[in-house]
Amino acid sequence: MAPVRTPIRCAIYTRQSAESHDDLSACQVQFEACRAWISSLRSLGFELIGERFDGAGYSGTTLDRPALQRLLEVLRSGGIERVVIDRLDRLSRNFRHFTTLFEELGEHNVALEIVTAPGMGNAAMDKLMLNVLGSFAEFERDLAASRIAEAHRWRDSIRIFSLSPTPVRMFQWAAQGVTPRVIAFDANALGWIMGARKPWPPRQVL
Repeated sequence: MAPVRTPIRCAIYTRQSAESHDDLSACQVQFEACRAWISSLRSLGFELIGERFDGAGYSGTTLDRPALQRLLEVLRSGGIERVVIDRLDRLSRNFRHFTTLFEELGEHNVALEIVTAPGMGNAAMDKLMLNVLGSFAEFERDLAASRIAEAHRWRDSIRIFSLSPTPVRMFQWAAQGVTPRVIAFDANALGWIMGARKPWPPRQVL
């Protein structure tokens, strides 16, 4: 008779941030991908526990997520041997938080399984790679935030520019042969553009 395998209990963790509208990032999509991965390893003893841990509407930059905290409670009580996630950034987008979570997994002998990066275990090289991936996840988050802020600034500047009579007056001056340098100083003097250290008297527009 074949020896009875000790079950390897797996918990799936999913997360979708509130600002994400990508169907591919939905918690249910992640869950199905992770469940299929676990099912493919059923012959090795992998089995999915009944409780779900879905962090819908929560940012990966914080650990204050009810589903994540509940997962940690189950982990600490010895209820699982594997945490399965679809992608690394679903667990965290903060490098320091990710490192903390990974260390706690190790303390309780729970392995992290990433469906999109199969084969990563607890070896020293794997830990290094996971830390590198974690730092990239944080970099991507910071880069996205920077791009959003830049887009907002550009939008506001366009809105202010379009509502101002400044462009018309500047084009009138340019049509009269006024140089860009003089236009800039005159506009500063009128309070349209800030930045010149010394105000110059405005030109007389005919």
